[in-house]
Amino acid sequence: MSYQIVRPQRDDQEAMNDLIIRVLKDNWTRNQLDDLEDDLKDEIKTKLRFVSEDLLGILGARYFIVAKEGDKIVGIAEHGPANDTIRSCNSEELNALQEVGTVFVLPEYQGKGVGKALMSAMQNRLSNIGESFFCIDSGYKTAQGVWIHLYGEPTFLLRDYWGQGIDHMVWMVKLK
Repeated sequence: MSYQIVRPQRDDQEAMNDLIIRVLKDNWTRNQLDDLEDDLKDEIKTKLRFVSEDLLGILGARYFIVAKEGDKIVGIAEHGPANDTIRSCNSEELNALQEVGTVFVLPEYQGKGVGKALMSAMQNRLSNIGESFFCIDSGYKTAQGVWIHLYGEPTFLLRDYWGQGIDHMVWMVKLK
């Protein structure tokens, strides 16, 4: 299947917000994080703020792209400064990198190449603006499996970061 990867427009905000809420709630359920409800609320609030700031053109905001099938937004991704969790690794190298984040795909489109198309477009974007590396992180076991498959073992492993047995992983990835 082929997807159009484009910069979002202001009138895409509602669809992007709906996608973020739906995917985060699905992630929380699939990763059995139901006891971390306050973290879910914080994550939703943060991601929605990121979308709003980008669409308003706020300097230094995260840079979003969306995957569309026709007029329907089926996935999103963004890059921006490394988040607090990544910075907690105390690596000057990581701190200076752009983080690729919010790589979210609607559940019914997962496994259909949307995420790969978004990551390819994001890596091209980062390369075009002069980046040689980027970082990506995840606390979701399902996403960690994808990133390990694509990028190998994490550069940093934050054991029990989200609670007993719930690790957070961070990768530093060289752009081709």
